[in-house]
Amino acid sequence: MERAEHRNLLLNLTNKDPIYKVIERIILSLLPNEISKKVSKSEDLKMLATDIFFIHYSTKPILIDNHQNSFLENARKAVSKYMNTVEFAKARSITELDEETSLIFAATFLKSLLEELSSQGKGKEKQSEELVEDETKNGESKDNTNESKTNNQNESFDQSADDNENDKKFTNSKEKDNFNVKDFEEKVSEAISQATAYATAAKQLKSSGLSSGSSREKGDIKKLLRLAEVVISVKESREVLELFRKLEDLSPRTVHIDKKQSVYGEEVGGYSRTKNFERAAPREFALAEELLLSKYTSEGLLTLEKEVGSKGIVYILLDKSGSMIGNKLVWSRSVALFLLRLGKLNGMELLMRMFDSEPHPYDKPLRSFSDMVELVLTVSPNGGTDIKNALNVAIEDLRKIRGKRNSFVFLITDGEDRFTFQKNAGWKGISLFSIMVEGDNEVLKAISDLYLKTGLTLEGALAIGREGSKLLYSAKKAKYRHA
Repeated sequence: MERAEHRNLLLNLTNKDPIYKVIERIILSLLPNEISKKVSKSEDLKMLATDIFFIHYSTKPILIDNHQNSFLENARKAVSKYMNTVEFAKARSITELDEETSLIFAATFLKSLLEELSSQGKGKEKQSEELVEDETKNGESKDNTNESKTNNQNESFDQSADDNENDKKFTNSKEKDNFNVKDFEEKVSEAISQATAYATAAKQLKSSGLSSGSSREKGDIKKLLRLAEVVISVKESREVLELFRKLEDLSPRTVHIDKKQSVYGEEVGGYSRTKNFERAAPREFALAEELLLSKYTSEGLLTLEKEVGSKGIVYILLDKSGSMIGNKLVWSRSVALFLLRLGKLNGMELLMRMFDSEPHPYDKPLRSFSDMVELVLTVSPNGGTDIKNALNVAIEDLRKIRGKRNSFVFLITDGEDRFTFQKNAGWKGISLFSIMVEGDNEVLKAISDLYLKTGLTLEGALAIGREGSKLLYSAKKAKYRHA
């Protein structure tokens, strides 16, 4: 039987368009390697996932009336039914014209659909077969190796499916015609539900400013995808994120960013006069020679004043010891996220370690914002408490990178540790802000530039945010000027 032409399900965008192929490749790159290898052999699956992207991303997707390929026709019917539901409208409110969340939706949909199709159940052996086609019409050989499978829908995106020796390739039209359409629609619906959950989590992270930013680079989207998985799979992370979002909603939307003049700055801050030809504005050299020399010998040539942000450093030290169990750590993590976000908005460099009896990570502090967010959302309390060691490690970290920049160490702890501490010359230019979580510590009270005790409430967290903002601003207030 002659094989049906491979054509996608959309009327207003075909798989012949270059952008269609670009999106298809990006979706495959977001999948675990083993699953990506399997899907790459199936034009049907690749087109279905890419169509799912454009159906959710574009403003007016239009499906074709029918498809000659039986699998894609079944998929078209399932998708057409879904597009007339409230669930589709809700999903579109998250993904429309948002490339990142649409890509995450499509990748998660495809992975979940493969898991659904490979799930074993009583009397469903036929439907457990992997839908992976080999192209044979143009002389391409069939791959007879068994395809990997998985039964765990909560499996990490970084894990591949388990091999199952009962897997068969779903390659000929007769098998496709015998496929249970109703059951397939249910599997598509389940995959869409999973994809909606991931896209929703990704959108929340983006709207909260906790993602890496908008980028088609697969590395950035993979980070957002990994964070979305954390939000879905770790219950406490959702509690942390919920409190953080409340803090964001109730906090000022503007920040003060310190600027200072610089010959090689990043922004134009105004104009002035100079008698240095090298600094003169290019347009001055378009003047007639007599006029140019006249301006040079009198008031001087026009030059641009540049400004550069004077960036300090925010260093977060978060206590993750066993005494920080329960609401203590949930509240502390929300505050840590808020302070990281505050530092980022102020254009400051960010560093972070957690600590119990030793610092975490052990070798060096985190400097990637997305890595910090992931650690904050996933950390669990355990171990003893060594505040003195944590402070010494932080000062050593700052000594290596800070130069003459103002630095701010935010120590979040319940203070349950006995130690002695005296600041040395290494603390010059470094402010210590101790945030006490239902605790007290006389040593920290003595050495801190700001010592604040608060309850585990939204109001307490807001107070921390206000004081943190004041601390960051007051340290550079003398040098502040509008851009």
